[in-house]
Amino acid sequence: MDWETFLKLYCIFEVGNIEQSKLITFWCKFFDTDMLGICLKADYEDLLEKLVRGKCLPANNEFSNIFKENFVQQL
Repeated sequence: MDWETFLKLYCIFEVGNIEQSKLITFWCKFFDTDMLGICLKADYEDLLEKLVRGKCLPANNEFSNIFKENFVQQL
């Protein structure tokens, strides 16, 4: 992860202070790295689960799966 991405994530998760247009652009690029205008559901769910799990656990767990499922249902 480069410094700019780290700072953006910090602003989003820790400070909660980022302009809405920059937030939208960040998440679009995060989930659609090639900016094709699509993100397959399986890829989205896998990335979301890994984001929740972090580096502490080597595989998905009950918590990360429940969070992913609840988040997807809210969309």
